[in-house]
Amino acid sequence: MTPNVSYTSNENNSHAPAASSERYVTSYDRNGTAKLSTVLVHALADLMDVDIREVEKALYESIDPESLDHLFQRTPNGTARPGGHLTFTVKDYLVMISDDGRIEITSREYLSRE
Repeated sequence: MTPNVSYTSNENNSHAPAASSERYVTSYDRNGTAKLSTVLVHALADLMDVDIREVEKALYESIDPESLDHLFQRTPNGTARPGGHLTFTVKDYLVMISDDGRIEITSREYLSRE
């Protein structure tokens, strides 16, 4: 089970990713208990149809998961960080994360056809 993930859409307009999905959007609750990196690993593992450990390794090769977890957190005085997004690749997927909790994952193959 994927913690704090709400699948909102994918290429087939279903509510869960599938190995054949080329693009889908999910979200995380930055005030929730799950770390952003954990939510992302579960979403990618579901999408890629691979073991979570394989995705954890691939994520670590792309970006520091601990830094990712802290990127959109509130400042030490409790105020929200205004605006911002992050884009990077994991394996053959482009990952875009916004400060509002939106996570969009798109296959490079899909992008090359656009």
